[in-house]
Amino acid sequence: MFEFLASEKQIYPEKVDFKNLEGTITGEFLAWLEEKRGCSISSRNQRLSALSSFATYAINKCPSSALGFYTDVSAIPQKKKPKRTPVYLTRKEVSVLLKLPDGSTKASARDRVLLSVLYASGARAQELCDITVGDIRFDGKTSIKLVGKGNK
Repeated sequence: MFEFLASEKQIYPEKVDFKNLEGTITGEFLAWLEEKRGCSISSRNQRLSALSSFATYAINKCPSSALGFYTDVSAIPQKKKPKRTPVYLTRKEVSVLLKLPDGSTKASARDRVLLSVLYASGARAQELCDITVGDIRFDGKTSIKLVGKGNK
C-alpha cells in the first residue's frame, strides 16, 4: 500500500496516518493492484484480508484515530473469482494410461492394479498408500474403505 500511496497519491510512508487512509483510498488501492500491478483476484483478496486484520488491530489500539479506516475497510467485500473448469483426462487418455503397464511382470501387474484402483475409486495417492488388507471387502459388493484427509 505504501508503494501505491507514494506513486499514485504522493503520500510517502513517513507521512501516512489514518486520515490518509480514510475514504476511497483502500478501494483505489485494490483496483490499482489488479489494473496496474496485474495481480489476480486472489492476491487482491489477500491484501484486503491483511488490511482488514490491520484495521482490527488499529481499532483496538487507537479507536478514535482508526475508526474511519476500520469502517471503510470493513465495508469492502471480498471479490468473487470465477470457478475454473477442472482439468481431467479423456476416456481415450485413461485407456492408454491403464494399458501402459503390460502385466508381464509382478511389478507391472501391481502398477496396473494400482492405476485401476486409483481411477475407479478417485482416491488420492496417499489414501491408496494407506489402504490395508482389512479395508478391502469382497463379500457381496466389492468395496474399499478409504480414509481421506482429516481421517474422513
